[in-house]
Order: sequence, then structure tokens, then C-alpha cells
Amino acid sequence: MTWDMRLDPFGNLLPGASYDDPPGMDPAEQEFLLSMFDTPITIHRSFVEVCGDLGAAALLSDLSTLGHESSGEWIEVPQQDWIQRLGLSRKQQATARRHLVVKGLLDEQLTGVPPRLHFRIVWPALEAALREQAVRRTAQHVGQ
Repeated sequence: MTWDMRLDPFGNLLPGASYDDPPGMDPAEQEFLLSMFDTPITIHRSFVEVCGDLGAAALLSDLSTLGHESSGEWIEVPQQDWIQRLGLSRKQQATARRHLVVKGLLDEQLTGVPPRLHFRIVWPALEAALREQAVRRTAQHVGQ
């Protein structure tokens, strides 16, 4: 017995211009399957508590990875990259960046013509915030 791979389980011809074409997949179905196996977004749990905001924690996690690659120098990350990598809209990015700047965890600067935005994590401030968080957690565990 042979199976005709051009037919679905109900005997319908799969998408294609003709019976002689190799079976294809509906573009929406293909996009759905590809999105299921897209790169996951990794957010450091401790950054969520330090930032108090999930979007800011996602941005900080992403920048910390990029920051290690560039030795803490100024980093340029186009908005479109964060839209693609983190799923954050331009407005969400601006809100997250503002949140990080207010907390003293991120420096921003405009350079060049046309001006481009560059970022740098304030590592001493981040370390201090993480240490303070560790002290609070320890105090909570001791008090229980």
C-alpha cells in the first residue's frame, strides 16, 4: 500500500497549483508554525523586582547581554531590533527606557548626524540595587 502525500487525511488535495506540484503549506499556517518555534524572550527574574516593570526588565536583560559583548561601552540598539527581539512597541520601549533612566540604571545619549540613540547600563547602580534586593529577601526569610 502506498500513501499519496499530496492529500490531507480527508482526501483533499493539499495547496498547490496542480496535482503535479509538490504539496505546499498555507502561508498563514506556515507563519503560525514558525512563530511557535521563534526565539524565546529571556528576562532575568531579579531584574523584574529591581525594575518593578516587566518591559523595563526585558530591556535591561537584553542590554545586559549586549553590554557583556561590548564591555560596558555605549550600545546602539535600533527600535526595530527591540520590536523584533522583545515584541515591545516603540511606545513600550520609550516607557521602559524612561523607567530605567529614572531608577538610575540606564544612561542614554544622542550622537551623530542624524542623531542616533545609544545606551549604557549603569553597572554600579544595578549591582547596588541587586544587593539591596538580596538583603530584603534575606530579611524576609529570617523573619519567617
